[in-house]
Amino acid sequence: MGGGYGCGLPMTPFRRAAPIVLVALLVLSTAACDERSAADGDSTVTVTVTVPADRSITPASPVAMPTDEAPAPPPLESVDNPYPYENTAPEISVAEDATPWPLPPTDPTDVVTAAVASAAAVGIEQSVVIIDRRSGAVLTEINPAEPYPALSLVKLMIAADVLSGGSAGSTDVDAATRTRLREMIIRSDDVTATDFYEEGGGDELINRVVQQFSLIGSSPTPDGEYWGNVQTTAADMTSLISQILADPALSAVIAPAMRASAAFAEDGVDQRFGMRSVPGAGSKQGWGCCLSGVIGVHSVGFTTDRIVVVLTGAEPDDYSLGSQDGLALQADPGGQASIATVTATVRAALGGP
Repeated sequence: MGGGYGCGLPMTPFRRAAPIVLVALLVLSTAACDERSAADGDSTVTVTVTVPADRSITPASPVAMPTDEAPAPPPLESVDNPYPYENTAPEISVAEDATPWPLPPTDPTDVVTAAVASAAAVGIEQSVVIIDRRSGAVLTEINPAEPYPALSLVKLMIAADVLSGGSAGSTDVDAATRTRLREMIIRSDDVTATDFYEEGGGDELINRVVQQFSLIGSSPTPDGEYWGNVQTTAADMTSLISQILADPALSAVIAPAMRASAAFAEDGVDQRFGMRSVPGAGSKQGWGCCLSGVIGVHSVGFTTDRIVVVLTGAEPDDYSLGSQDGLALQADPGGQASIATVTATVRAALGGP
């Protein structure tokens, strides 16, 4: 995301990752930065696990899933776009690994808990929610109500608001707008997101989404300036994705865009981590420093059977990241450690190789 500084709601400070562990993690993954600011803090992370047997995330009933199981997303419409993509970068072709993963574990709680504990050992707090799409039952949840800066996950909120009528109050969304929404999600386009955010009224847009989708842990940005600092929780993101997939008007645009998530974002950041590493999954990533005083790396998404949400926060090692672009965090040891642990947790959740 463009823009860098902001002070937000206080979050639990995190242990600085041990250099030896970080070096080992450097080879596991790469990624990037989306938002910026700065804060200090040193303390021990406590990871709590709760798996209530009767807990479910809205919607609790079986969910119809026709749109996200199509073999390929529809092409972007060829239309005159009144909002040209000012920061569109060249597409980068990569060889994708389409090897199917094994079936996920029936109960991923133990392996996911171990992955979250490994992340905590190097100073990275994670919040995780995994649900069964067909029943709506929660399979695993760890720190589901912990607030984080949403970073580029806000783009899912923006898309849901626009397609639900937004400030205009009309669900008759034209082809050009749908194209812009898909581009915003596929390539994590910050310029387009900023346009929509401002057109939707900023805080008013977030308040509409919170009310319409009953997001009890989400709120507008506390700094009043950067949309990446909108606060959200793993429980809320899981509920939002569930409701998007269950609504034909929303899923027809958002689900194919998430499945078509580009290997590289608009700013050149490598998005192939977390849920984006799962063959056939729909995904949206978020990354940034140092809004609300943390490095944040998030990955959310869905497969045919599961919805998986992994949000993270870690104390910045390099406080100058607040004035640098996304590629700076991708090269930062702390950023790489966060990215690696997100991917490890997703693999544990879905039984990846």
